[in-house]
Amino acid sequence: MDSLIIKDNKYRIALVMWMGLLVYNTGMLFSLFDTDFSRSLLMALLGLGIVAVCGSFLFLFTFRFKDHDMYIRVMVLLTTLWSVLSLLHSGGSSSFSIGDLITPYTVLPYITVVMIFFPVKQLLRSFISLCYRINWLFLLLGIIPIVGNVNNTFVQMLLETFAVGGAFIFITNKFHSMKQIGLGALVVLVAGLAATFMARRNLMATFGLYFLIGAANYVINGKLKSAESKIMTVLFAFLMLLGAVAYYMAESYGTFSKITGRASDNTREEVFLAFALDMGNTQDIAVGRGFFGSYYCPGVDREDGSDDYNDYRKDIECGYLQFILKGGLPFLLLYLMILVPAARRGFKSKNQMAKACAWIVVVQLFDMIAFGLPTFNTKTFMIWMAIAVCYNKEICGMSDDDISNMLFEKKRKLLPWETK
Repeated sequence: MDSLIIKDNKYRIALVMWMGLLVYNTGMLFSLFDTDFSRSLLMALLGLGIVAVCGSFLFLFTFRFKDHDMYIRVMVLLTTLWSVLSLLHSGGSSSFSIGDLITPYTVLPYITVVMIFFPVKQLLRSFISLCYRINWLFLLLGIIPIVGNVNNTFVQMLLETFAVGGAFIFITNKFHSMKQIGLGALVVLVAGLAATFMARRNLMATFGLYFLIGAANYVINGKLKSAESKIMTVLFAFLMLLGAVAYYMAESYGTFSKITGRASDNTREEVFLAFALDMGNTQDIAVGRGFFGSYYCPGVDREDGSDDYNDYRKDIECGYLQFILKGGLPFLLLYLMILVPAARRGFKSKNQMAKACAWIVVVQLFDMIAFGLPTFNTKTFMIWMAIAVCYNKEICGMSDDDISNMLFEKKRKLLPWETK
């Protein structure tokens, strides 16, 4: 596609938001390495990122009645009010420090619900522009989990920060050049390989679904023009699958020894049982334990540098249960009453952009079973941008050509007497 992304003032503000998010998450990645350099940079990066994101929120928020119906305006208002109550609420063994206010799982991810009222066109343009750049960056960083000695938290942060952009480009391939589509597909494959190498089963499922949806959209969207190209693509995919299976079998106890060892392990049953026992009362189900609340789960989390265990956990590895922990069953229901209709509306739209965004929401609903925690990172922001697209009446009513014209402007060759 010989075109340029349309830029305006709100596009630039939205780009600042995305860049601030990357700065914040880069700081969180540095925090995983206990060095003088990482400690000196950590607070500066976190502070700069939060200021950039929250400042952009103030400029981007717009409550335009013609773009949204009463249902979503009421749902966002109720969800925001319940979030405030959950922030103020303290129950059980909850305790917190200033550091808890700026962690990616505690308070910050829940402000993303207001992105539904951001200017969607500028959100899409700025995110696509960012994705075109960070996809190259991820191909450099994605090799780290494969060749380096890093922990699972690092892999989770890395992929959900720098690899989801490639997934978005591949899923929305109707609107991108072959070069960008190929790069996005490569990013998703490298992310899936890194997740497999580190035995991150939730990430394997997520990026596997991203790749399958992107591949299906590639065929549906008419990127393959002839019957011969479609047959060759299917054969190539089949050979790639056979090669991947053969390589895994050959290296199941070598390169992929981690996932081989963990494939059938049930690592969540003990945690879920402890959660059910400690949260099994009417009050906790009704209102949760607040954003800083915790549940009793002994013998799971070892304290750093010691043999002692931290018996109280503030997060649980299931997005659905995380909402119940923080705000009770009503908090979870409010979010589902936003996400599920968003997917339905996206699939009923007239263009492939909204349909692709609906698929992103569906993947998140699936991902919340295995992990899918609300996190202050690129993946969560991408999901809420997708929700905003699905609820925007103007966007959903556009044709594919209208979407292309909204996002891009065609390049024009300068005449000999014109200057750049």
